[in-house]
Amino acid sequence: MKYSFTIVSLCAALAAQVHSAQAATPAELQLVQDLLAAGEPTKAFGLLQAAHDPATASTQEFFLLGVAAKQAGQLGKAERYLGSALQREPNAGRIRLELAEVLFRLGKYDKSRAELVAVLGMNPPEQVRQNIDGFIAQVDVARTNPNAGPKGPQKNWSAYVTVGLTSDSNVNAGPDSDTVFLYGLPFTLSSGAQETQDTAVFARAGFSHQKILNNNLAWRSGAHLSFNNYFEANAYDTTTLSVSTGPSFRLSDQLGLSVPVTYNIQRYNEQDNWYSQSWGIAPRLQYAARNDLQFYVDTSISRKRFNGNADRDLTAFTINPSVNLQLKENGSIAVGLQYGSESSGLDVYSNDVRGMYVGYQHVFREQGIRASLKASYTDTEFEGVQAAYTQARHDVSKRITATVSYTLPNMNSTSVLGSLSYENNKSNLDINNFERTLLSLSLTKKF
Repeated sequence: MKYSFTIVSLCAALAAQVHSAQAATPAELQLVQDLLAAGEPTKAFGLLQAAHDPATASTQEFFLLGVAAKQAGQLGKAERYLGSALQREPNAGRIRLELAEVLFRLGKYDKSRAELVAVLGMNPPEQVRQNIDGFIAQVDVARTNPNAGPKGPQKNWSAYVTVGLTSDSNVNAGPDSDTVFLYGLPFTLSSGAQETQDTAVFARAGFSHQKILNNNLAWRSGAHLSFNNYFEANAYDTTTLSVSTGPSFRLSDQLGLSVPVTYNIQRYNEQDNWYSQSWGIAPRLQYAARNDLQFYVDTSISRKRFNGNADRDLTAFTINPSVNLQLKENGSIAVGLQYGSESSGLDVYSNDVRGMYVGYQHVFREQGIRASLKASYTDTEFEGVQAAYTQARHDVSKRITATVSYTLPNMNSTSVLGSLSYENNKSNLDINNFERTLLSLSLTKKF
């Protein structure tokens, strides 16, 4: 069975950090890290073990010995060294994750699972949590089928493929009335402008990669491609590509910062060329106040360009502070605020957005089920006045989304996801009043 995650990426994403060494010199530790990064674990292990004195060794030295031994295939020694590091620093999630992998590869599945559950109790970032859940699923499979244990070297990349079907009650976000007022007079909308129901098939694929540069710095990259095809409303068929890359810093035991550069391109498939492109940066600051309490500040600034409509090009800015609280081992609640603005060459597209959301997620580990419920509220004010109206557009949107995913037994890293979303948009311009319900079912395979 191959890993659907990378232990290295889990470790680098955690706020918990192994303390700086005291017994070994910084130069010695840096040399060992460079050797590990260069794929020479045996040399790194030999170098560090030759000068190792358990009485004076730091937590960092024990940790590096454990990592080097693991990568060199000396799992018994890796278990002992990592165990010694963990005794000194029991709240270090990074050490527990490395030890969990070693225990798994040694066939000590119960102990491996216990370490993973302990890290979940520290409320790691959501992506790390998802990867740990995938690891726990592998452990549970291996407990019943010992031959399903991990094989091959660990990976510093992950990938996924998703296919699915969506029922969309309002593809074009058409108004909930067939008659609207334009220039103060009632007009009956054409069938193409009225609320349109359709079904679509979609496919998504993506990958992520991480390069650990040192204990406090990693470089993360990712790319995601999505394709959406409606059965009848072909004008809304789209292809979208998103790419990001940039450094992630561990600023302290509790504070982390990532600064990816982002690029996005979208195409409506009936058109001959791309529709829009955007590029920018999306810094994220994460603070672990406690093991069960995380604070985030997500920001972004980007420049968006529209093909054949340069007057509409815009600059967008967002800031989203949020908090995640783990209520118990299997449940967590998240609350966030949103502020954003778009400044366009055309005033009718310039706007300010304010909003908030609250969500709850619960994991039924024994059953392989994850369920979540999220409600959001946004208030959008536009600057310019559209033709046929005397006032600027002002929308208030409410949305609620429920999702349930199920990990298929005996099918490594494969899950089924069902999602139901309802949106109600109220506007001072009746042409922008609409309701929309989306129901989707998809199958995802992770690698």
